[in-house]
Amino acid sequence: IKDACEHVCGLVNKRNGKKITYKDVFEVLKKRSGDFDHMLTLNPEAKKLLQKLKKKGYKLGMATDRGASSLRLLKVFGIDEYFDVVVHAFMVENRKPHPEPILELVKKMGIKAENCVYVGNEEKDHMSAIAAGVIPIILEKDYSIFSHVPTYYVENLKKVADIIDRINKKNH
Repeated sequence: IKDACEHVCGLVNKRNGKKITYKDVFEVLKKRSGDFDHMLTLNPEAKKLLQKLKKKGYKLGMATDRGASSLRLLKVFGIDEYFDVVVHAFMVENRKPHPEPILELVKKMGIKAENCVYVGNEEKDHMSAIAAGVIPIILEKDYSIFSHVPTYYVENLKKVADIIDRINKKNH
């Protein structure tokens, strides 16, 4: 983020002869990060899955590339109560596919990476999960370049709870 902000600063400073810093740009980006939130929808199966997993006693966390607006979205969607920990983009230096967001999440949750499952829907989620040493469950896509890594692929969120239960039984 810092590199992108410094690039914008350089362009603005060169064009307008002003002296703004990356921190100035970063603050604007933080304030504007929710401008498109009204266009987002929650997967209809997501709340049911979160309820089911929470009822079974699983710790739940989220690592997202969205900024602090992600906390507001969780409330808007009515799912904030299910998450024990949330790590958003402004809490880490590196975004996915770097493992840092997931590693920070695992650390804050107080669990070992190998005992953690990460559910994602993008290639960067898969790459980040693998690099962090957690078990990836990927929705809808098959990133076959990682075929050597145990990965669960699901067509919809309905199957996720059963997979997590199977992994939990195998590890205990």
